[in-house]
Amino acid sequence: MPSAVAVPIRQRMIELRQQGKSYRAIAEALGQSRHSVRQICRRWSQGGDSALTPDYQRCGHGGIRAERLIWRAAIYLKRCHPDWGGGIIRVQLQQRWPQQQIASERTLQR
Repeated sequence: MPSAVAVPIRQRMIELRQQGKSYRAIAEALGQSRHSVRQICRRWSQGGDSALTPDYQRCGHGGIRAERLIWRAAIYLKRCHPDWGGGIIRVQLQQRWPQQQIASERTLQR
């Protein structure tokens, strides 16, 4: 994942865009991708100067989203039954905790 664009560079993008420069010209001048320039300018037009700060909370892995007990049970089942896939582990968890929302098969595979 690429690193966030620094706020001074974001501000310079907006200045150049207000001067009528194209996304491509701004990208070349600042060494950024055209997509990044377009996204940042779009965010600024929708949210103003406060939208120029990076959304660090949206970056990276969000951690465990399931209840910790269910997550630990899934790990335990996989260790006890290494040949089981995500599908059978999900079925086992659903049978044990029918009232809880269980992660998808793909999530359990990961």
